[in-house]
Amino acid sequence: MSSFRIYDAIWFLSMLAAVAGVVIAGLWDSSVGWTLLAGGVTVLTIAAFADAWRLTRIRAARPVGGAATILFGAVALVVALALAGEVPVEGLPTTVRVVALAAGAQAFLLAIDVRISGASRSERVAVPFSGHQAVLLGSALVLDPGPFVPRAALLAYASGFGALAVHVFWMRHRALSVAPPRPHSAARYWEAALLVAVGTGALATLVVALTAGPDPIVTAPSAVRPALVVAGLGAVGALGAQTPAPRTPDLPAAIVGVTATAVQHAFTTVALVNVLLLAVLLAYVDAFLPLLGGYLVLLTAGVGFEYLMLLHARRWLRGDRPEPRPHDPDAPVTVVVSAANEGSVLPESLSHNLKALPGIRFLIVPAAKSADGTVAVAREFRDRYPDRVAVMEGTAGSKAGDLNAAWEHIETPFALLLDADETVGPEFLARGLARLEASPRVGVVQGRKAAKYPEADRLSRFVSAERQHSTWVEHPFMSEVFGAAHFAGSAAIFRREVPPSVGGWSPARLTEDIDLTVRLLIETDWEVAYDAEMVAYELTPTTVPALIRQRVRWARGWAQVTAKHGLRVVRSWRSLGLKRTVGVCWLLFASVSAPLYTVFPALFLLSLVGFGSPLPGVIAVGLALLLLPARGASVAYATLRDPAIEFPRGVGRRAQMLGHAYLWIPVGWAIQIHALYLQLAGAPGVWHVTPKRGRSTGAVGSRRESEAYRSPRPPAGETTLREGDPDEVPWTRARFEVYTDRAGEARFRLRHENGDVLADGGEGYASRRGVRRAITALRELVGPAAYLRCDPAGFEVYRDEGGAWRWRLVGPNGRALAESPTGYAARSGAVNGAKGARDGLADDERDPDLTWEGGGGYRWRLRAGNGRPIARSVRSFDSERGARESLARAREYAPVADLLDIGRAAFELYADRAGKHRFRLRHRNGDILLDSGQGYATRRGARDSVERIRRYAPLAPIEPLDGRESEPRDEDEPGTGGEADPDARVEEPVADPDAT
Repeated sequence: MSSFRIYDAIWFLSMLAAVAGVVIAGLWDSSVGWTLLAGGVTVLTIAAFADAWRLTRIRAARPVGGAATILFGAVALVVALALAGEVPVEGLPTTVRVVALAAGAQAFLLAIDVRISGASRSERVAVPFSGHQAVLLGSALVLDPGPFVPRAALLAYASGFGALAVHVFWMRHRALSVAPPRPHSAARYWEAALLVAVGTGALATLVVALTAGPDPIVTAPSAVRPALVVAGLGAVGALGAQTPAPRTPDLPAAIVGVTATAVQHAFTTVALVNVLLLAVLLAYVDAFLPLLGGYLVLLTAGVGFEYLMLLHARRWLRGDRPEPRPHDPDAPVTVVVSAANEGSVLPESLSHNLKALPGIRFLIVPAAKSADGTVAVAREFRDRYPDRVAVMEGTAGSKAGDLNAAWEHIETPFALLLDADETVGPEFLARGLARLEASPRVGVVQGRKAAKYPEADRLSRFVSAERQHSTWVEHPFMSEVFGAAHFAGSAAIFRREVPPSVGGWSPARLTEDIDLTVRLLIETDWEVAYDAEMVAYELTPTTVPALIRQRVRWARGWAQVTAKHGLRVVRSWRSLGLKRTVGVCWLLFASVSAPLYTVFPALFLLSLVGFGSPLPGVIAVGLALLLLPARGASVAYATLRDPAIEFPRGVGRRAQMLGHAYLWIPVGWAIQIHALYLQLAGAPGVWHVTPKRGRSTGAVGSRRESEAYRSPRPPAGETTLREGDPDEVPWTRARFEVYTDRAGEARFRLRHENGDVLADGGEGYASRRGVRRAITALRELVGPAAYLRCDPAGFEVYRDEGGAWRWRLVGPNGRALAESPTGYAARSGAVNGAKGARDGLADDERDPDLTWEGGGGYRWRLRAGNGRPIARSVRSFDSERGARESLARAREYAPVADLLDIGRAAFELYADRAGKHRFRLRHRNGDILLDSGQGYATRRGARDSVERIRRYAPLAPIEPLDGRESEPRDEDEPGTGGEADPDARVEEPVADPDAT
């Protein structure tokens, strides 16, 4: 029997003993139960300590306070158990024993917690700080010299230890894989168990706190013991999840899928927050009414906004609006269409838009990583409309990066941004251009987005109701009343000079549109306008999980922008104006306000049991009549009176609409809380393409022709879900293996589930902690990393660690041949410097300086006519001959080198001496981060491998391997991380039309 099977058997027996002990001791108070409980908990605790020590020994992570923390935690726990059991000192008060036991549990959780490199301060501090503070509050409330409110102390302990257990689980799994675990992964099964244990345990503790004791708040003596058992089972489950739990059989999506994950995250968070609030209110009775009043004021403010929006929409509908001017085929605008894995909907939208906007030029930006024929669709339209359609393949790895690159190809003063599924009419363009021409300070005119097929199915009706309220009622209100309109990602017309004024779109944000809006308002004088009569029709998500992924990305992006720019908005109130500041702050606050609104169960429960002074009946009835109809009335008006979407007749359909209106309240809260949970857990920001379904029309957009653009088989690493596919994706198809090579250096490789090595780390590290940091950085870089288009060489324009812009000349083998002597404040300076160096190196009559740098060797420098250095060798050479040969290579390749903007990192595709196609990921500092794990017969194979790495690396778990790497590798084999083959040739990574 293997050691893993032995461990699994011991773990299951320990859990079984602990569970049986809780049930027996809780229901019958038997000594047998206490013995079983003590035995099971002891084994699980030892397993958790052993695993913490293992993580430290293999250097996968470091304890929060260093390795000594594990020893300290073990000793503190033993001492706490001894004091609780009155072993060293007899006659200790019960309160002291309880506080000692709580302190020991705190020391245990602190000892097995780990510090993760690359984690932000909020990820490291926010949850553990709150958890420890709650536990300390519980200890303060249980001691005799203090307030002594044992009911409140019990609730504070439950919320504090629950939060700490979840945080420790995050960090320990993040040390080896991804936190929080992804759907359908083994770790996700145990996260589900942990969340259920923590949430139900906290609620059971609440029942105990309300019903136990000689003077209970709620008289229900029969509920005390069962609640104690449930709370004990929750504690045992939380402890078991902190150990290396064995694998379980695959569970259905209803338990561990995307929807279930969001619900579990929201349920546990709401339970812990409400239990903690109840602890505070039970301890400080006088705080109940002020807190209730503040909550009602907040709720009334939100509802007041709903009524004001409704009145504004009613007034707008009754107002007179000028007719749009006729469409001008010669309008100075370029339509920019971004697309990623949207080949199934792109033909329909492009056919419509090309027909609706005659004479207007289009720039299609298909993502190079698209695996469903999106690039082929774009090229087909370019071939059909060569005078109107241009294609720029997006290689930045993100929509923000692709838009930044595409912006340099726009020559018109205005640009209309559309997503791949959006369609517009000529009046959209006419109204937007008229607004821009009439208002010189307006830099962006955002149009309205409406569902193209709002009655296609139940999900479409559900989504459309919310979108109608958001885009026809809410957004116009915030724009016209507060001046707080925002760019919504697409369906907007820009002035050409607006995005460059703030450095373009930021790939670091999941909602690059909101980030751009806030930076425009804070840093420039440009204004963003909203026109509800500029209607762009879009497609809705096809599945509930797809909708949740889309909305979670939006919610996380808003939270990121709030954390990044919230205080800047407040500080900029003088330049923004008070009204606009209030509007923007309200939008940012609303994006993270769900935890505040969801405390109503605690307030309602205390009011229900007669805690504190109840509200007078007249006030309560008045508030109910004010608050309850607001959402229904607002959404009803938005859907029934929408001028862009005709609402079908029928009482049943109207009743369904009202149900959707009120259902969106808990759904929105759950999604927002789930998003905040992911942010605090440090979940990687993955952009999921939202699958959408259209009704193809026209010759080009026919369903048969649309299918012809698709790949004949689903490609490996497919990044989009389509109709009929499962609602989940297999997140664990690859893993990072960390091992020690023969030289004693720690290395890593990315291995597919079929055993193939997809990529090797580019270098060795002194410790496995260094490997962990490298993998963390790699996960952030592979997504936005661009493809280098060296044919045969290129000038890479990049930003160094100090923030200065630089360039370097890269030859066919990937080696840097020349570099900029100085840094530049702006990218344009580096580009001009590269062009000057290219011209100078091409001029054979210009002789460079060849100097000896003391003990550093020979180095060449090329100077301009005024004596200013414009290029230099990347390194020094031992001989003058070596320096001159380096100069000769730079002169050879500089005239034919393209300008490349690599961002922080870039993939290079090349062919080795054996003719095999390979790739490498190069950092902007020149270091090779990743090598291809094998050679490929075709360039397409190497390209597909890169896309698999983009797919798997951000979420692949880390698996430390014991022992050293046994198989030696030759220099020419993949994964050595050594010098590149000087005879290798870089090839332009253009996707073939039939690429998979």
